[in-house]
Amino acid sequence: MIRIIEIKYLGAHKLALTFSDSVTKVYNFDGLISFENMANSLKDNHYFEQVKIYEDGRGIFWPNGFDCCPDWLRYYATDESNEWAEYADSFELQDRIKLTENKIFA
Repeated sequence: MIRIIEIKYLGAHKLALTFSDSVTKVYNFDGLISFENMANSLKDNHYFEQVKIYEDGRGIFWPNGFDCCPDWLRYYATDESNEWAEYADSFELQDRIKLTENKIFA
């Protein structure tokens, strides 16, 4: 089970997340927080940088309850490297995990 072990606020709605498989990814959350919902608070940079990791590493969260799970962040979300660009959205989680493990341990 993937976990988030470190988080760094990079400014301008960007976070660098390090996962338990030693991979670090940089995410720009501008697209996610553009929706009119609980994410409205996150538009403020001061509020956005209040992000924390759940104690068990199974996600990140903000004081208003908005959160993201590590599986989505590691295996589906588009990061700056765009690791999953060549795969269809229907590429299943277990397949993504296996592919990642093969890359890491190859």
